[in-house]
Amino acid sequence: MTLEEFKKKNKPKRGSKLNDFKDEIKDLVESKYSQSAICQFLKSKNVITKQSNLSQFIKRHFKEPAESIEEPEPIRQVQTPQKPTTSTSSLFKKSEVKSYEIVEPDYSKFHH
Repeated sequence: MTLEEFKKKNKPKRGSKLNDFKDEIKDLVESKYSQSAICQFLKSKNVITKQSNLSQFIKRHFKEPAESIEEPEPIRQVQTPQKPTTSTSSLFKKSEVKSYEIVEPDYSKFHH
């Protein structure tokens, strides 16, 4: 089989219909248009596509690689001033026990 015969029998895949509008889509993305608005633009050009397909197209063609993300600054440790230590005996306060008397309420004032 020759190359020409192969080409006649096997048509190449066309690719994404969005490729024809790659420059316009890029301009709209950079201009901060929503994906819904971009779908409306494409619809006006007789290109019907789902927003999920557009989203994948944008991610594949226009998003920057993750390696451009800057490293965060290291966390600095700050020492807090320490309170002077005290002996154990001064850490506890003496507690006083107070006695309480339990008083029953006078129910005679209430009517049955």
